[in-house]
Amino acid sequence: MDTQASPAPGAGSGSGAGAGAGADAGTVLTPDVPDMPAAFPKKRRGRPPGRPNMTVREADYEENPLVQAWNAAKSDRAMTVVPIAIREALTERALVHDTQRAIYGLPSREIIYFVQGWITARHIASQRPSYVNGLLIHSRGQDAPTSCLQCAERRDKNALGPFLTCRILLGSYHNSCSNCKWFDNTSTCSLYTGPKPNRKRKAKEPAAAEDRHLDRINSADAALAPEEASEEVHYSVLHAEYATFRVIQRLNVEADLTTRSDMNAVDAQLAAQLLPEIERQDGLSG
Repeated sequence: MDTQASPAPGAGSGSGAGAGAGADAGTVLTPDVPDMPAAFPKKRRGRPPGRPNMTVREADYEENPLVQAWNAAKSDRAMTVVPIAIREALTERALVHDTQRAIYGLPSREIIYFVQGWITARHIASQRPSYVNGLLIHSRGQDAPTSCLQCAERRDKNALGPFLTCRILLGSYHNSCSNCKWFDNTSTCSLYTGPKPNRKRKAKEPAAAEDRHLDRINSADAALAPEEASEEVHYSVLHAEYATFRVIQRLNVEADLTTRSDMNAVDAQLAAQLLPEIERQDGLSG
């Protein structure tokens, strides 16, 4: 294949437009480049592709006939589970407080089932307290009479986990289920019977901290008050002394003016007495 570049049109030695145009030697002629569209639009309208619309709930579409027909034709996929011998997997070394130790002494199941993909090496090695509590509830508790709302929602989306069933331990962890306890979402579980967290108190904590900061500032101001008072007294004394100095200076100026006027009067009297004598002496000498 011939890889040599072909000469540009008009580059021959004959009648070429580039050779006979009289262009400067340093001028570079570039062909016209058509306008190309920008790689990205300057302004994108609407929501970026792939981002879900959070202003609309999935439940709003459940009554749609197409959705109902689709759900009727859908076949549930069997979840793959991982059986764990909990007596060998969960040992006393993972327990950190008395509540866990008391629950650990209760009768336990031999096998519990994890949803495939939910038990990982990171979960095992971290020994996070919420993981341990979830394991204790699921191994020592009973299946909830009615699944909590969170577990039911995840099951509908085929995203249930980490446990296959919704299980509670009556009287412990305010009856929160094992799945919600695993995620440390105890108070948001629909089976939770304990007190709701006081979010207003959390909102007031920054204001209380600010009040304490102001109290410390006021205390510091009170400690500095004697020094500031002494400084104010010293300033008052200086101000009084300066005012007295100004009065004395003004009196001295007035006295000086009076003295000068008296001296001028004496000079006038002497001039009146001596002037005739001076004129007489000038006449004799002339």
